[in-house]
Amino acid sequence: MKPLPIHARRAASFTATYWAIRIILILNSGIAISTFGLWIIAAAQGLLWRADFSAYYTGWAMVRDGLGAQLYDFDLQSSYQQQILGGRSFADGLLSFINPPHTALIFLPLSWLSLSTAYAVWAAFQVSLLIWLLYRFWHFGKHWSLQERQMMTVTILAFNPLLQTLLKGNFSLILLVCLTEFCLALRSNKQIKAGLWLVIGSLKPQTLVLPGISLLGARQWKTVATSVGGMSIIIIIIDLLWGWHVWIDFVMTLVEIGQISEQQYGIAAAAMYNFKSLLTILLGNQAGDSIAIMSVVALIASMGFTLWQWSRATTVLQAPFNLHFALTILLSLFTSLHLFPHDTLSAILPAVLFYDHIRQQPNQRWRLGGFLLICPLLFLISYFTIPGKWGNLPPILTLLALTIWIAHTIWKAGYAQKTP
Repeated sequence: MKPLPIHARRAASFTATYWAIRIILILNSGIAISTFGLWIIAAAQGLLWRADFSAYYTGWAMVRDGLGAQLYDFDLQSSYQQQILGGRSFADGLLSFINPPHTALIFLPLSWLSLSTAYAVWAAFQVSLLIWLLYRFWHFGKHWSLQERQMMTVTILAFNPLLQTLLKGNFSLILLVCLTEFCLALRSNKQIKAGLWLVIGSLKPQTLVLPGISLLGARQWKTVATSVGGMSIIIIIIDLLWGWHVWIDFVMTLVEIGQISEQQYGIAAAAMYNFKSLLTILLGNQAGDSIAIMSVVALIASMGFTLWQWSRATTVLQAPFNLHFALTILLSLFTSLHLFPHDTLSAILPAVLFYDHIRQQPNQRWRLGGFLLICPLLFLISYFTIPGKWGNLPPILTLLALTIWIAHTIWKAGYAQKTP
C-alpha cells in the first residue's frame, strides 16, 4: 500500500488533534458545570460544616470572645469547635486553626454571624474573587485568540482544586488572586503595589517564601521595603492586642504540624500534593522523622536556588519574566511543608504564564496546551477514584513534570544567549 504524502499525513494528524482537543474541552466543560452543581448540592444537604471554614470560624470566635492570646491552644480550639458545630466533631476531634493571627482579626466580623450565614457571605466573596480572577486572566491573554482564552477559562473552572476550595471555603482562592496581582504588578514595575499584594497574601504565607526571596535576588528594594513595612505594622498591632507570644505560638504550631506524618488535627502528610507527600508515599509513615528532615532540606535548597536564579535573571539567563516567576511559584508549591490539594489552585498562575511564553512556538504550544487540558481530568480521576495515598501520586508527578518543563525551557533560553 502506497504511503500517504507528507502533507496528507500532517492534515490527518491536525484533524485528529483538533477533535481530541474538542472532546477534552467538552469533558472539561461538563466538569466545570458539575463543580458548581456539587457545591450547591453539598450546601443543600448541610454538609458544608465539614469545611475548613469551620476551623477559621473557630479562631474568629475565640478572638470575638477575647481569647486571642490563646489562639493556638488546641484544647481550647477543640472545645470551641464542638460548641460551634453543635456537638459534632471531625474524625480527629479537631480541625485546627493554623493560620497567622492577623487572619483571625481581619475576618472577626464574620464570627458575629451564625456559621451557616457566615459561610454564605464567604461563598459570595469567593465567587466575586473567581470572577475577578477570570477577568484578569482574560485581560492578560488579550493577545491570545478567542478560542485560547475560552479554553483557558474552561480549564480553570474544571480544575479540581477549585472545587475543593469552594467546598471547603478556604483561603486558596485569595492566595491565587494575591499572587496574580503581585505578578502583574512586578511585570509593570509597580513595586509598591506588588509589596502591598504580598502583605495581603500573608493570610496564607506558606507559598510566599520563595516569591519573597525572589525579590531579594532581583533587587526589588521598594517591594521589599513595602512588604516588610506592611508586615511590621501587622506584627505591632497583634503584639499590642495579644502579646508577642502569639507569633511564637504560631511558629511553634507550624513546626508541630510540619512533623506530623499520621492523620492528626485534620492534617496528614500523605494527603498533600508536595515533596513531603511524595516521600511519605514512597517511604511510608514510619520514616516520618527522615521525611521531615528531607522536606526542610528541600525547602532550604529551593530558597537558595531561587535567590541564585533571580540574581542571574537580568545578567546571564535573560529568559522572560514569565518563566522565572512560573518556576518560582511551582517550586514554592512543591517544596512547601504544608500543601493540601486545594492549595495547588495556585498552579493555575504558572500554567498561564508558561503558556503565554510558549504559544509562539506551534509545536510546543500544542504539546503544552494538550497537557494543560488533560490536567482537570487527571486531578479529578485521581482524587475520586484512586484509593488511599496513591491517589495523590498522579497530581504530584504532574506538578513536578510542569516544573521540570519550565526549568528546562529556562535553561535552553539561558544558554541560547551564549550562542554566537
